Amino acid sequence: IIGYALGDSYIRGEASVIFTDKDIKNLKAYGKLIEDVFHIKTRIIKADRQRLFANSYALVRFLKILCPEVFLRSWQRRVPKFIQRSPAKEVAAFLGGLFDAEGHISKKNITITMTSRRVIEIIKHLLLRFGIVAHQKYVEHSSGFADTDAYRLNIDGQRSILNFVKYIKLNSSAKKTELNKLASNVKRKQKQTYTDILPIPKTILRKLTKELKIKKEMRIYQTCLYTHGLTIYKAEAMLALFQARLNEIKNLDISERNFYKARLCLKMPRKALTKQLGCSEKLLEQVEKNKIKKSKIDKKKIVSLLEQEKNKIVQKSETLLKKIKEIIDSDIFFDEILEIEKVKYNGTMVYDLTINPHSNYVANTFITHNSGVMFSINPATNNKEQVVIEAAYGLGEAVVSGSVNPNTYIVNKKTKEILEKDIPGQDFKIIRDPNTNKNIKADVSEEEKEKQVLTDAEVKSLAGLANRVEKHYDYPQDMEWAIERNKLYLVQTRPVTTVKKVKSAEAEQIKGEQILKGLAASPGVHSGTVKILRSADELSKLQQGEVLVTKMTNPDFVPAMQRAAAIVTDEGGITSHAAIVSREMGVPCVVGTKEATQKLKDGDEITVDGSKGLVYKGKVEVAEEKPKEEVAISKQKLVTATEVYVIMDLPQFAERAAKTGADGVGLLRLEGIIASGKIHPAKYLKENRLDEYTNLLADGIKKIATLFRDKTVWVRTSDIRTDEYRGLEGGESEPKEANPMIGWHGIRRSLSQPELLKAEFAALKKVHEAGLEKVGVMIPFVISVDELKKAKELCKEVGLEPRRDIEFGVMIETPAASLIINDLCDEGIDFISLGTNDLTQTTLGIDRNNENIAGLYDWNHPAVKALVSQVIKVCKAHKVHTSICGQAGSDPKFVPFLIKCGIGSVSANPDAVSKIRELIYEEEKKLLLEAAREHEEKQSKASNENEHMQS
Repeated sequence: IIGYALGDSYIRGEASVIFTDKDIKNLKAYGKLIEDVFHIKTRIIKADRQRLFANSYALVRFLKILCPEVFLRSWQRRVPKFIQRSPAKEVAAFLGGLFDAEGHISKKNITITMTSRRVIEIIKHLLLRFGIVAHQKYVEHSSGFADTDAYRLNIDGQRSILNFVKYIKLNSSAKKTELNKLASNVKRKQKQTYTDILPIPKTILRKLTKELKIKKEMRIYQTCLYTHGLTIYKAEAMLALFQARLNEIKNLDISERNFYKARLCLKMPRKALTKQLGCSEKLLEQVEKNKIKKSKIDKKKIVSLLEQEKNKIVQKSETLLKKIKEIIDSDIFFDEILEIEKVKYNGTMVYDLTINPHSNYVANTFITHNSGVMFSINPATNNKEQVVIEAAYGLGEAVVSGSVNPNTYIVNKKTKEILEKDIPGQDFKIIRDPNTNKNIKADVSEEEKEKQVLTDAEVKSLAGLANRVEKHYDYPQDMEWAIERNKLYLVQTRPVTTVKKVKSAEAEQIKGEQILKGLAASPGVHSGTVKILRSADELSKLQQGEVLVTKMTNPDFVPAMQRAAAIVTDEGGITSHAAIVSREMGVPCVVGTKEATQKLKDGDEITVDGSKGLVYKGKVEVAEEKPKEEVAISKQKLVTATEVYVIMDLPQFAERAAKTGADGVGLLRLEGIIASGKIHPAKYLKENRLDEYTNLLADGIKKIATLFRDKTVWVRTSDIRTDEYRGLEGGESEPKEANPMIGWHGIRRSLSQPELLKAEFAALKKVHEAGLEKVGVMIPFVISVDELKKAKELCKEVGLEPRRDIEFGVMIETPAASLIINDLCDEGIDFISLGTNDLTQTTLGIDRNNENIAGLYDWNHPAVKALVSQVIKVCKAHKVHTSICGQAGSDPKFVPFLIKCGIGSVSANPDAVSKIRELIYEEEKKLLLEAAREHEEKQSKASNENEHMQS
């Protein structure tokens, strides 16, 4: 549908999409597809042009969010980004729709003409994924385009046409017939070969033409991705042409007798020679033609000048020819579209960046040689002159997960000199079992342990590739690579997440007793006392400013890592969890020390140098470094129908949360702001200091909401459990409960202390008065409609009318709230937020803090999913926005289920926002394409049944 729309369609007003086509059968077919996918009615009007009208506000809104660039003016249109990142089947369907709308099939070729140059260029690149080579042509004031210039793609190669027939399925019956005729014609012709594309820059060819003075015009097809390239056939033909000319010059014998012929061979102008000789052109001409036997011109000097010209041409040309030969002979061809082909690799989805559409190393998925990661900048020291490569035997999963200590190589980017090597020895590798098709651990032989994973030549080859990729993207890159059957593949590249620019000189050399050495994972130097954490259960032991020492971190360690002054681990490489998170936080980190947890003990004073990967005994004095400026690199934001919100606690982390690009704040807990005041709410109430409480909350909310101005921010009223905040001043009077999880907290506590709840509503009123009117409120742990009514009455008492002055919602955290959701919606709410942390434990009857039954706590339980599905279904019927703010919203396994249910937004932790957005993007696209595919299958089945009945 989107491909067809890109061809010739437009949006009229807020509720109509209009498609134009000469082929009435095409219009009817796409009208039926739109009706089946979007459940709306369409109509065809025949006037001067046949038009298909699809009238639906929801459809227009959906298309504007999903692909607004499709409906710009014809010459401004773009191919949506998500199409470029889609799997091959979906891209083929898109191309089929586009060629249905704008394609033309003749007896000799397939063409498509459009006024948008960018659309044509991207289509050319997408066709390459199927081995279809298209040549681009500029069409000046073409017929049918009035005074607008247009651009045309021409597909005429035999292999390309046959691949088009094989992969691109057209819907137009007329075009199908023409395409089959064209395929029959080209099959009779001799097969074409050497159609693979080589990225040979046009600049090299121009320089060679100039140096070798080849006047013959060479037509250069723009068939390589975002660069001028050549087919192998043309590249080899041109190489032969250049080489023959170069050999002619190299074999040229220059003497006093034949310098005239030599000058002609070198194509050196007479004027250039006379300028250096200091004589007239006429005199030189007479000497060359032997008309003057004696003259003042020194023939030896002429010979010398011609020799110099010859050597200069040979030297420059050989350098340029060497570059062409390297490209032709190289196994490394990387696609300059960032995410050209999505492929399955180690159970996850990555993007294949090899240029040849017919060879894909993951086709067999048995990578058994070696693999790893590399950075085109040293991520630990920010040295832009170095390339850092990590390598391990087997699949790259072992490196990325940090389960092995990889070989590390540091290479000079310019000279490719290997500056440092760290070969720790690998105990095991991960390979693909050909019998079960699963990843398994395999032992590494003693011989392999002693050897480095990569040869020096392979290290240098990788360093060269890293340099090329960085130059293309004009920014430091974080890459994954693999070597299979002696062939190198780049499987993924992305910008380095953060690059820190150190404004001052590096700190002075640290002098002290070195006790541990590992890998430099995050730059910086810090001294502190050691706290060893054996598991995530011990996180509370780490105090602010201590050095966290552990075997390896995981996401559960993040709260403790935020308190740590520095981090040291036994295992992992510079792409392990500890390394990545510490770099994001700006905390010095050394990973892969092997023995930190054995050598160190609690209370030891140490100094961690994250820039050099060293740990020193005691507190070592170092020169103070000036502040560092962090430059965040964010990917282009994906457009999703489902909004992605962030979960917030403390104002001091609001700036970082805002940088995630979240669409708003789906949960702002007041408890963090309350704890920052160090006074328990009960004390404010008891001492009649509620104004202080209101101001504390208002100031904290404003700091966060200001960074999310014009975006939704939902504040949850206080949900203080009796066991959590006894340490606050005034908290000693908190009652002791047998099970605080299902005790006196949430709205039940707030309604028993209505003045505190009114103070919280008053804080929200202050926020609104400051111009931050997108801030809404939700009440937690609801179990009855009566609780909702009472809360709304208290909100009115402070001058805020629920649903008119402020968005008002409820948390769904109990089976009771789930089962009365219809009544809650009838009472009047703007939104609900699924608190799956509590909903899971109340549904399953499990205390999530009880380690004896922690294994039973699972929000993927069918009972929990049934309640979630029912709540979303009812709310959609009442036009109540649905969201989620529990940890399940950050779970990649749970999010697809939410999207299928039709949830309106998902709230995730700051570190998961980007990942969850990508997951939502893929799931939404998958649902849309599945619907389209299902329609196609039904249509095909109906067509077959009709044919059967007719026969």
